Amino acid sequence: MDSEIFGKGNCNARARTFYTQILNAYGTNAYRYSDAHKGSESETVRKQRLSQAIHAVEFGQNLISDVARKERDRNGSPFLKRIQASDAVEAEENLKATDRKLKKMMKNDQ
Repeated sequence: MDSEIFGKGNCNARARTFYTQILNAYGTNAYRYSDAHKGSESETVRKQRLSQAIHAVEFGQNLISDVARKERDRNGSPFLKRIQASDAVEAEENLKATDRKLKKMMKNDQ
């Protein structure tokens, strides 16, 4: 699916980064909503929401991993390029943090 949307190669790294940022926002919102409504909704609905959010976040991690890896590997680049911030690496780290929070919440529900 992602190859249909984003094509091949590094030419769409920005599109992948933006898409993973959106997926992270989805996961974060699902976490916050579930946390705020934990007493007023059924366990089934809550688990389904968390499961869908985990799936979206994991998809985002798979989507951004190659781009972030290339951004981290800056050997031989000028010094300023090596220390430059990377949106792809930041998006990957945010997805990892969101994934941990969602899985912890899902585990605590059981």
